[in-house]
Amino acid sequence: MPIEPPGINVIHGVMDAGKVNAFAKAQGTSLTGFLLSVLIQAIHDEKKAGDRREERIAIAVPVSLRRHFPSTTLRNFFYVANIDVSMDGYVTFDDLIKDVSAQLADKTDKENLQAGINRFVSLQTNPLTRAVPVMLKYPVMRFGFNQLGERLKTMTLSNLGNIKLPEAMKPYVDRMEVVLYPTRKSPINCGIGTLNDRLTITFSRSIMAQEIIRTFFMLLKEKTGQDITVYSNDWGDGI
Repeated sequence: MPIEPPGINVIHGVMDAGKVNAFAKAQGTSLTGFLLSVLIQAIHDEKKAGDRREERIAIAVPVSLRRHFPSTTLRNFFYVANIDVSMDGYVTFDDLIKDVSAQLADKTDKENLQAGINRFVSLQTNPLTRAVPVMLKYPVMRFGFNQLGERLKTMTLSNLGNIKLPEAMKPYVDRMEVVLYPTRKSPINCGIGTLNDRLTITFSRSIMAQEIIRTFFMLLKEKTGQDITVYSNDWGDGI
C-alpha cells in the first residue's frame, strides 16, 4: 500500500564504519557483501513470517566502472550486478555470506564487466538496431528495462564506499546520506555511504510496509554487536 499522503519515507542508520568493516572482514567478506547478506536474510525472514515463500531474492548492485576502466566523463559510468540467491530454508547465514561474496567477486571481475560492456556495445552498433527509428527504439528499450531489469530484482543496494571530500569542505560535513529513490516496481531501496568513519545506511520507501527495514537493522545490531543510531524524515510511520 502506498504511503498516504504520497511521498518518500527515508530512514537512516549510522554506525562506526571501522568496526563494521572489521567485522565483515572477520566473516571473510567485504562491507558490501556483509550488508547484502543481512538484507537478503531480512527479506527472507519477513517473507517467511508472513507465510509467503521467497525462494529467490535478487538484489541489484550498481558497480562503478571507473576503477577498472578510467574515464573522464561526468555521466554515470556503472554496470549493475544482480546478486541472486535461492533461499530454500536450509541456508545458514555463513552459507549466505559465502554465496553472496562469490557472486560479488565473479560479477565485478574486470573480464566479466568487459564482457557485459561488449554485449551492450554490440547491440548498440548492430546495423539492425541502428536502422530502427528512435520513436520506436525508446519505447522498446523502456519495455525491456521494465521486463528484464525492474521486475527481475527484489531491491537495489548501492554502496558509494568511502567518500572523499575536498579539504575545504571537510570541516563542514559530518556524514553522507545516500538516498536511492524508490520506483513503482522497487518501492524500497538502500543507499550506503561512509564519511569521517561514519557508515550511513539509508532506506527510502514509497509504501507503508517497513518490516524489512526494521528487521534489517535488528539483524545488523544482533550480528555485529554495534550500536546503530536510527532516525527518519518522519514521512509516514517512521520505524
